[in-house]
Amino acid sequence: MPVGDRDITLFAGGSGGYGWAVNPGADVYHWVLNMSCRIGRADLVPGPASFGNQTISYRPPVMIDWEDSDGVPLLLVPGGLKGDGRVVKITDGATTLEDSGGGTEAYTGAVLYQHDDSDADTEVAYFCNGTGEGALRIRNKAGTYNTIGTATADQLYVIGSDLWRVIDSYKLEKVVLGTFPGTEANWTGIRTRAGTAAYGINKVLEMGGSPLVFKGEGVFRYNAAPSTARFENLTPFVPAHPDNGKGGFADGRGRFYYPTITGRILVISFGSQSQQGPLRFQWIDRDTPFGRISLMTADEEFIYAVIDPGAVKTQQLGLIVKSDDGGVFTTHTNKVTDQEKATNANVSALAVGNTDFIYIGSDEPFWGPYFEMHTVSELGQTHAWAASYSAGSGSWTAFDEQDSTLGLREDGAITLDPTADVYAGGTWVTDTVDSQANKYWIRLSPNSALTSAKIAEVYLIPYRPSYDTTDFPELGAALAQAVPKVLVGHWQGQRLVWHDWIAPLAPRPFAMTVSRTKGTNSVGEQTLHLYAGPLVYSVPVGPDADPVRSAWPQTNGIPHAIGFSGHNFGLPVNIKSVQTLVVHGGFLQADDECWVFWRWDNGDRWHKDGPHAAFPIVINDLADRGRELHVGVRIKDATRDAVAPYITHAIIPEGEWTDEGALHEALGQDIASPQGI
Repeated sequence: MPVGDRDITLFAGGSGGYGWAVNPGADVYHWVLNMSCRIGRADLVPGPASFGNQTISYRPPVMIDWEDSDGVPLLLVPGGLKGDGRVVKITDGATTLEDSGGGTEAYTGAVLYQHDDSDADTEVAYFCNGTGEGALRIRNKAGTYNTIGTATADQLYVIGSDLWRVIDSYKLEKVVLGTFPGTEANWTGIRTRAGTAAYGINKVLEMGGSPLVFKGEGVFRYNAAPSTARFENLTPFVPAHPDNGKGGFADGRGRFYYPTITGRILVISFGSQSQQGPLRFQWIDRDTPFGRISLMTADEEFIYAVIDPGAVKTQQLGLIVKSDDGGVFTTHTNKVTDQEKATNANVSALAVGNTDFIYIGSDEPFWGPYFEMHTVSELGQTHAWAASYSAGSGSWTAFDEQDSTLGLREDGAITLDPTADVYAGGTWVTDTVDSQANKYWIRLSPNSALTSAKIAEVYLIPYRPSYDTTDFPELGAALAQAVPKVLVGHWQGQRLVWHDWIAPLAPRPFAMTVSRTKGTNSVGEQTLHLYAGPLVYSVPVGPDADPVRSAWPQTNGIPHAIGFSGHNFGLPVNIKSVQTLVVHGGFLQADDECWVFWRWDNGDRWHKDGPHAAFPIVINDLADRGRELHVGVRIKDATRDAVAPYITHAIIPEGEWTDEGALHEALGQDIASPQGI
């Protein structure tokens, strides 16, 4: 049999970006978990670390980056409950509920602007909660809140030197310059429609001193030239969806990012448009991080984007959906799997207190259900569930759910705790519910009333095991896309190169910004903050926080892993075997652990080798053989050390692999459910 006549490079630093399930020869990789390949090697990321305990059960419209009267930096996160506007303050790695009950409804918009009703030059924060709802709420730097005047708004934006408000969900109006916005008479009265009333405004950005409006049906540019000013749709080709444009932003360099519900991103600049989605050119597979981008922000160099959990979902696997209302079971399966919004499961009457339940059953294990809502719930209390899974013989085991729906307040997933694989651990087993036998069940009991809640569709996030289900369960949830991902991108010429980056073990971040406000693990001038209520996740960013050059980075206690792109050795139909695999890197400490995992394309399991505590790592005689080899590496940084470990290359040397010829035999087994590999 011919011996390999060249080196096979599985990984060479990854500067070309993520997403390549199969490596066509470029310097790329498939995915990472809390690692960074932006500088051409896989470095451990110092974070994300979490802090806080303040819950907002409505999606925060913005994070206001400000300071107090002593110059201490802070963030303000508006939101609230039904009938209760709330503001959470973040400062010095802690959260405080500052304002509660000040608004008649949850806050839907906020902005920094001048004028406190007595001094036109005083900067204050304004909060609004809807057209015709409570009057604008004001906060000064000292932390004092007031409600002065009668003006209301859906959202507030500063464009140039002007303050604009969204009114009636799809119209824009600006205040008379130099006047107090809280007084209704100080608004011009000229309300310009942006698109149709069917889709509310999701975001307003500044483009050349004029408002640029992101809506479900497209991007609208303000044209003041006609006798009557109007908004013109720049993207009439975009299929309309209410969530298009949510999370959109401007990077301050003349580019405007319009994310769509499909996970794509339109980048608009003066006179041009381009599609710069994360996976535009890559060769992907089911483990490639991808999905709806719900948040975006930027610093001086990089673009950050949040992928929501639940992008990979199905209504197969024998899905059953039931509710138990006072001991009376109702089967909703047909209504929530027919792809018809008109038919739905009404769960608004379910009682709180672990007496009434929503049941989700499946023939196979799953990471959790994904809900598409017909009518969202109206929460008057903090959202929470009593969640449990079937433990056999009619018994149930409670778990800490990860709820990205905010208590069925919006579409999203409710998943199992990603830090424990209860299926692999043997505690989640099949059982019978309402005569439906041999199903893996999750049941959810609301801890607050689900007023008005109707579920249109239910899906399952299929189970994906970790490469190591005992010691590294978080990877399974990440591969299944049951947890959010944060990508980071940077421009190379006219192309935005995306890198996989961090995975907060949170339900879903609802607001994100880069700020000088400190988190619990801040070490430099800037920190990326993600508000996932009740927790805030923070990651040091910027050159002074990069683990490449930062002294004593906090990379311990956080899962780190990378999946290299699969490789077919340039012989796509030939069978190969490998005698030696070498992983190169640096700064592994004696108390660190590095594990190497591999699987051939036809294999039904992952193999692992380790732990190793020094580079290079040499693995001899890899088990099995096949056409395409997939390799992953996990680093467990035990303690906070002076320098962080990193990976530079993974190579199969010349002469250390064998070409066994073209495929003439069936390899592997009859794998009934490949999600279990």
